[in-house]
Amino acid sequence: MWRLKRVQLGPEVDWTVGDDGYVRPPITPPVCLDDQGRVIDFGRRWGMDGPPVEAYSVVHHPERFAPLVEVAQAMVEHLARTYDVTVEDITDLDGEREPKWRPDPAETDERPVTRRAVAITPQRGDAARLIVVWSSFPGVELWAGAFFREAFPDCGCDACDEEWSVCADQLEQTALAVALGSFSEKIKGRRLETRLRRPGSSSGGTSRLKDQSYSAARIARARRLLAARPTDWQPWPRRPAAV
Repeated sequence: MWRLKRVQLGPEVDWTVGDDGYVRPPITPPVCLDDQGRVIDFGRRWGMDGPPVEAYSVVHHPERFAPLVEVAQAMVEHLARTYDVTVEDITDLDGEREPKWRPDPAETDERPVTRRAVAITPQRGDAARLIVVWSSFPGVELWAGAFFREAFPDCGCDACDEEWSVCADQLEQTALAVALGSFSEKIKGRRLETRLRRPGSSSGGTSRLKDQSYSAARIARARRLLAARPTDWQPWPRRPAAV
């Protein structure tokens, strides 16, 4: 992943998702029941005592994240309408085709696989390309710029108790942060500094390049890419009708 250390920087942006004209499509989330037939209230299950030990590294009801597939598709369509970009399905992910999420071994022995990847490339050389990756988990990853990679959900295990709508908020904000130029990467010596500014949740990270889970060739290409830019990643150009 792109970060080794992550710190909250506080809100520093003057935009919201709605300001860009994006509207999330109507979503009917799956209803998940526990062993007693009660609806599971994800995001609020563990209380002050935290999750039980047996909830860690176990994934039940990954289907609760299925709406993220629709949200990601809606975001791709919005970006294609709003910004001067090319959108294409791709298969070359530099050999990194295995999604990060783990299956529940009690339910299946099959590991998640990448179902689709779409590259959104702005018609401006100093703006960051965004790649949207859909997994059979189900889940979505966003890759941007040289190294950035973030997953929604971040983990998906029972202990984390992530809620799909919160993940969707973060996915939408992250994609628009890249499009609006609220995203930067810099290599300083042997370290990578990354900053992403989202409404209410701006964050930054610093990591050692040797800890990046990429090949030496990929890191060399990324170094050249970042060295060629004198400034942060710039906003995507908008289509004339969207200005």
